Amino acid sequence: MDVETAMLTRRSVRAFKTDPVPKEVLTRIFSRAQRAPSWCNIQPWRVWLASGEKRDALIDALTLAFDVTWFDWSSHPGPFLIVTPVGDDGIAAGLRYPEREDYGFRDVVVPRLGAEYRILDDDLALRAGYHYRAAIAPVPSQTSNLLDSDVHSISLGGGYFFGDRPDEMTEPATGPHIRGANGSIDVFVRVQHMKSRDVARTEAGPLDVYSFGGNVLDAGLQLSIGWF
Repeated sequence: MDVETAMLTRRSVRAFKTDPVPKEVLTRIFSRAQRAPSWCNIQPWRVWLASGEKRDALIDALTLAFDVTWFDWSSHPGPFLIVTPVGDDGIAAGLRYPEREDYGFRDVVVPRLGAEYRILDDDLALRAGYHYRAAIAPVPSQTSNLLDSDVHSISLGGGYFFGDRPDEMTEPATGPHIRGANGSIDVFVRVQHMKSRDVARTEAGPLDVYSFGGNVLDAGLQLSIGWF
C-alpha cells in the first residue's frame, strides 16, 4: 500500500471492544509510531502501558467528575434600580433620568472538570480542576459600566487524612467513651484569568476609554479534627 492509498482509505474508529490487546501487538504499534517525524528529532513523547492489577489499581485510585451548568442571564433585568416619575407634574417630573438600558446579558453554559487521585492507602489525595465561563455582558457602550469577560479558572490542591477510620474499627461501641479520632488537612491554590477587553465609547470622557481584565490568585488551608 502506498501513502496516497493509505490516506484515501483511512477511517476513524470510535467504538472499541473490551478484549485485551496482546503485548506483542502493542509493542509493534508503538515501535512503528516512534518513527513518526518530529521537529529536530526531539521525539517529544513518552508512553506508559498499564494492564492487569496495576491498571485496575490506577482506575480505582482515580476519580473524574464533569458537569455542565446553564445560566439564564438573558432574563436578568440588571443590577440597577430604575427610577421614573409617576406623573408629569411636580419637581420629580422636571428632573433628568437616565434612560432604561438593554444590558444585553447572554445565557452561558459553564463546563467544569475535576480529578482526584488517591495514593498511600487513600490517605493522600491530589486534586485538580478547571472551568470556563464565557462573558455574560457585552462590552459597555451605553451609560452603565457592567464589566465582564471570558474567565478561565484552574485549581490545584491536595488533602491528607490521618487517624482512625470508623469502618476499620473492630472494637464494639460500648458506653460513652471515645473509640477513635481522625482529621484531615486540605490545601488549594486557584488561578482565575479574565480575558482583557477594551471599552471605547463615542464620547472621549475619562470613563469612556479604558481596558479591564487580569488575574486573581487565591489559596486556602483547612484543618479538620473529629472523634467518634
